[in-house]
Amino acid sequence: MRQAVKSSYGHRPLWLAAFGIALVNIFEEQHGILELMPLLGAALLAAKSNPDVKFGGTLLSTLCAHSPQLLFPTFISVLATIVLSREDPYYAISSGIVVFPLIAICFFSIRGSSSAGPLPFDDIHELMGRLSLRVSMILIIFIFGHILIAGPFIYQTIPVLGLALAKAGFWYFVARTIHYASWSFAPYVQAFGVLATRNPFVQTSDSQAVLYVISSLAVLVQVVLMVPARTKAKLAISAFALLPLWSYTTNMAAIKAQQLSARSSFVSSRQHPISALVETSERQFEDLIRRQSSNFTSAYNNYRSKYHADPPPGFEEWYEYAIAQNSSIIDDFDTIHKSISPFLTLSGEEFVKMMDSAFVVEGSELWLCRYSGAKRQTTCQHPTRTNDRHITLSFDRLLHGIGSKLTDIKFLVNHLDEPRVLMPPFQGEGDKAAMQRQLRMVHLSHQPTYDAITQFCSAQHLSEPVQSGEKEQTYELPFIQNFSSSIDLCLHDEYRKQHGLLMGPVSMRLMQGWAPILSTGTLSTMGDILFPSPAYIEDEFQYDSLHDPEWDQKKGSLYWAGSTTGGFASSNDWMNYHRQRFVALGQGLEPRRYSYLVERYGQVAQEKSSFLNARLFEVAFTRILHCETIFCRSQRFYFRTKSWADRNKAFQFKLAFDADGNGISGRFHQLLASNSAPLKQTLLREWHDDRLIPWVHYVPVSQGLAELPEIVSHLTLHEHGQIMAKKIADNGKAWSRKALREVDSSIYLYRLMLELARLQDPERKPL
Repeated sequence: MRQAVKSSYGHRPLWLAAFGIALVNIFEEQHGILELMPLLGAALLAAKSNPDVKFGGTLLSTLCAHSPQLLFPTFISVLATIVLSREDPYYAISSGIVVFPLIAICFFSIRGSSSAGPLPFDDIHELMGRLSLRVSMILIIFIFGHILIAGPFIYQTIPVLGLALAKAGFWYFVARTIHYASWSFAPYVQAFGVLATRNPFVQTSDSQAVLYVISSLAVLVQVVLMVPARTKAKLAISAFALLPLWSYTTNMAAIKAQQLSARSSFVSSRQHPISALVETSERQFEDLIRRQSSNFTSAYNNYRSKYHADPPPGFEEWYEYAIAQNSSIIDDFDTIHKSISPFLTLSGEEFVKMMDSAFVVEGSELWLCRYSGAKRQTTCQHPTRTNDRHITLSFDRLLHGIGSKLTDIKFLVNHLDEPRVLMPPFQGEGDKAAMQRQLRMVHLSHQPTYDAITQFCSAQHLSEPVQSGEKEQTYELPFIQNFSSSIDLCLHDEYRKQHGLLMGPVSMRLMQGWAPILSTGTLSTMGDILFPSPAYIEDEFQYDSLHDPEWDQKKGSLYWAGSTTGGFASSNDWMNYHRQRFVALGQGLEPRRYSYLVERYGQVAQEKSSFLNARLFEVAFTRILHCETIFCRSQRFYFRTKSWADRNKAFQFKLAFDADGNGISGRFHQLLASNSAPLKQTLLREWHDDRLIPWVHYVPVSQGLAELPEIVSHLTLHEHGQIMAKKIADNGKAWSRKALREVDSSIYLYRLMLELARLQDPERKPL
């Protein structure tokens, strides 16, 4: 009998079936699930009910003609497909590349052909050996081809073996069951497996979690109906309904317990650390506003008092311009002074020589720019590049309203996202010639940089006193209380394993020496001169109120979507990069103990829990890049990625996260201008740091992220926390309109250009 079966089945249908099975497994390995796979079940039922039907429009006619027999399974197929496709419609469309050819393969196999004969799906268990051999051959060819193109796989043996056994068990179960049912049984079983095992603990909305339960139960009903009544498997299969029901019930119980705990804590006289930090920071902000000068004499004297030097020539005209533009900040430009003050120890001629020496270093990736005061025009040149990433446009646009008040000025601008300058401590007059000779480039791309960047920490901390301030009770959670200290690399050795820029930057060409280079962001130990990023005037990062709903219309959770910029993945260390750690936390990918603050019997304590409420986090990568092929693939498998995200979607949420990329994040000003409360994690200093106060205009987040679950929980679940979140959102929006206008960037850049003009004045003597 077996020999007769073997001889009667043609090779073509077997290879088609094997190719279809292999295709499903390959796509699942690369992508995860086939969202359109449930449609195959309805298509197979239609083809089976009428073997003479033609593929295409007549297939739909068969579905309609055989109602009500096909109505329910078709409804189930469509429901399951819609539910699976809701997470990412674009990925769902891509799964059609596999599903629709698979429908065609199965359809034509069922109909058969005169040359090869039909593939008898009802007797497929007789062909398991021949079919599995062909599937194995196709998969082996794919694996070897994949290794040649993309490199070897990285995997853990036990999980892979477990997955292999599960796959084998699934196909064996399907093959045995087809003897009693039909081939269309397989897509429904697979759909149930996918739907029932969607973890409700990682779903970002209640509706999505409920839909997974409902659709999985509906598919299970269809599976049970397809099993003949005479079999004993119906009851056993029905018992699988407990799987999604149990998962959903336990998830909802955990969510309710956390909500109750969050809402019942800090209802007495005790104050949550966030509230205390907001109050303290508001006093600091009030002091910042109060101490700004109201006349030129005061501004002149404050400059001399703060910076122990006379203001640069043209300072009075700058003051008049700032006042005319209603600048909220007149005196606090410490960011400028910190970056230019070392060069005051050089003469004007020495400063220009340092600039010229830096520009001619091979591979410097610097733009040499010249601003003409008479023409009010900037021109920039690069040894090899022509696209200056909007540097010229930015300077011309921001300085356009200054008129001819500036002289001709020459300056260097960093082309790269990453900061560049590491300045050794000044050793005195006799060291100047050596400083110029020792200017050198250190290539640290894709390498650890922490040791190199912090090599002068001892000298820096001797010359800079550590800031102190009020300390609030945080119950051992690392809420940021001093922003300057939180980004100080010299105080945080642990950062060497927490940030991509310190572990393996995409491009790090460290200019070691006294090089006056303008950059958009820099680290605490580095000496780049900061200027407003051209990204802040690009259309992509402009705030549009049309896409920003009012606070009460926003979703009460935290949102972030972006790419894996921030570091180059050349080893498994990518799991410790700052963006990857954040997304892994928000998606609940690593088993860990999260810290929350709870109040019991009037006492507040830190409580550890393995539960993270995924409803409060909607975070995902949209692009995996800056990585070797093998580690790009590892990240695609590890994270739940999205194919695309609307750039304005963050405005739909009350909390919007922002993090460093390769350099500064261009989104930050956009988020500050919105009705959402920004949460900011950064190690980089920017030009605006003097005017933005953490806990007033945004919520600072530590590099370790240990306090983030409590921050999100308190700001979204607790009544007073929600008030604090809205207050921060309102403060950020209002202050953005006063201190982060485009003209405020002009005022800052105008003052910076005055300082640069003084530094390169050939008549200036060293201080």
